[in-house]
Amino acid sequence: MSTAFLRFSYENNNVSYINDFSGAYVQTSDRSLKENIRPAQANILDKLNQIKVVKYNYKRDKSKTEITGVIAQEIQEVFPEFVHQDEKSDKLGVNYAGLSLIAIQGIQELQLQIDKLKSENKNQQEQIDKLNSKIELLEQKIQNVIENN
Repeated sequence: MSTAFLRFSYENNNVSYINDFSGAYVQTSDRSLKENIRPAQANILDKLNQIKVVKYNYKRDKSKTEITGVIAQEIQEVFPEFVHQDEKSDKLGVNYAGLSLIAIQGIQELQLQIDKLKSENKNQQEQIDKLNSKIELLEQKIQNVIENN
């Protein structure tokens, strides 16, 4: 522990810390420490839609404080990489930070879908406008024919 941070290290490498000013938990994520960098998963939305966010309280909590979260066994079925088993208690835990990154990817996929729909909508509106212009011309021609007869 230093004066500015509560640090977590593994084999003399800083892996994370808690900032003493903000209380923020920060995981080391510098590019220089990584290899085999590639996109995570494709088409994540179907998996995200399988996640149930629930409200609950812990049995041991006498105040019954309500918490929003997920059930580890359910996450394990969809994203096993974010579920970890405690070796001593065999209880499952969830890497919520990892799930939040998948949620970001889901938001990005949704934005791509929105952009595609906007483009399609714009194209359809342009076609509608062209058709309306043709209808107006036809109506004018019909009116001219009627007036000339």
